[in-house]
Amino acid sequence: MSHSNEPLALKDLVAFLFDTIRHPNGEAYTLQEVADQLDISPATIHQLRTGRIKNPTLPTLKELGRFFNVPLNFFECQTYDECHRILGAERIELSPSAAKIAFRASQLSPKSQEDLLNIIAWVEAAERERLAGRELPDLPFEDHMQ
Repeated sequence: MSHSNEPLALKDLVAFLFDTIRHPNGEAYTLQEVADQLDISPATIHQLRTGRIKNPTLPTLKELGRFFNVPLNFFECQTYDECHRILGAERIELSPSAAKIAFRASQLSPKSQEDLLNIIAWVEAAERERLAGRELPDLPFEDHMQ
């Protein structure tokens, strides 16, 4: 553990993420699973976990934060208690499908994200209608699809 006046080592923070944030079934994420979702090689992630890379680029930290759904300031934690507080305040548990949707949506332009929100609103309305035994509403943007 680190003294209160110096932050935890990056390798400790990365290990904390892998140890704390797991698949919904409780299994730990593998280096390959993380690398497959990010623009970071498994070797780089391994070097981050073992402390061989002590000063990664900002894009690397952003990618890790996005995968584990933590804010960038997570990498400034000084204590494990602080890490847990950030996780508790920022983390929303997502199903695997919802996590994939969120990750893919984060790659879209703001306009495309707005389109996706409109489509989600339609899906929500369609689900309500389906459950009530009624006809599904028209798809959004049908007049633009010609």
